[in-house]
Amino acid sequence: MNTQKPDASRTPKWRPLLFLGLFVVIMACGGDRLSHKDMFHAYQEALAATESRMLTDWSTRPDNLTTAINRLQTYYREINRSSVERLTKDVYANDAYLCDTLHIAHGADQIEAYFLQTSERVNTMHVTILDHSVSGGEVYTRWTMTIAAEKLAGGQPLTTYGTSHFRFNPEGKVILHQDFWDASAGFFEHLTGLGQIIPRIRGTL
Repeated sequence: MNTQKPDASRTPKWRPLLFLGLFVVIMACGGDRLSHKDMFHAYQEALAATESRMLTDWSTRPDNLTTAINRLQTYYREINRSSVERLTKDVYANDAYLCDTLHIAHGADQIEAYFLQTSERVNTMHVTILDHSVSGGEVYTRWTMTIAAEKLAGGQPLTTYGTSHFRFNPEGKVILHQDFWDASAGFFEHLTGLGQIIPRIRGTL
């Protein structure tokens, strides 16, 4: 086996420029793109802030859990202005925290405003919850998201997988919602001008 380390002097001179170009394009396309550090610290703070307010055990309330999951599925079945305005405050508590890896919103009002803005930028967007699991009061879902927008793959529908961590208050409303998904494959890789760059960068790492 060849264990010789690559010669740094032979690194293509275009590589730093490629990374710089990628950074500029991402910032132009989505100025609120979160860094890993931003998301990590915000999630840690949200976990601490919601611990005393969460429902801690669903084992004696399975029907309530089913209702909460169904409410989430109804909300995300298709994101549009009408559904967001009607349902956001039925799903999310006034002090809820949401992070979808692209944006952080605090409170039901911010969450509603964020999804209203999202609904205006996409042709269609819907999420299907495939299954869920529970550990004490922690709820985890596995889902697919299908999105179609003019700036993504020429408007063709794109589907990606993801998972989410939820905490609910005793009334069954979401107080913490943290998504985990590959935004590069599900979003940035299909933006005009970025689709061919990201795979090339992956190949250099």
